Amino acid sequence: MKMCMLCLLAALAVFAGCENNSDTDADNGEGLPEFYIEPGAVTLGFADTNTLVIFEAVGGNPPFTWSMSAPELGTLSGTGGTGRLVNYTRSGTTEGANTLAVQDSKFWTAHATVIQDNSVGAPEKNASTNNP
Repeated sequence: MKMCMLCLLAALAVFAGCENNSDTDADNGEGLPEFYIEPGAVTLGFADTNTLVIFEAVGGNPPFTWSMSAPELGTLSGTGGTGRLVNYTRSGTTEGANTLAVQDSKFWTAHATVIQDNSVGAPEKNASTNNP
């Protein structure tokens, strides 16, 4: 009888440990949808000074709190409501990388990157003006 109980307990332990961990059903561990920022990365070139980019927190639980690693590169402005959307505007022509972060009410955090590279879309120099 003890042997049958041990076998039954062992079988239950094996089946209880099986679950679907496929990436398509990913969640944040609390049964909530996956949490990320869309778009996840943006490159702003020379001509994109003062260009507005809208970022969206996808998944997670509102309200959301946004921040960035390099405020000298740009500004964030909310769009109202739950804070799911935020506007990023490049400041001047300073180059660098700015990491945006958004945190939801469950303290989950997602990140996106803004690269500011003046070599992208910069006006070409006229080589003929350097010729004698």
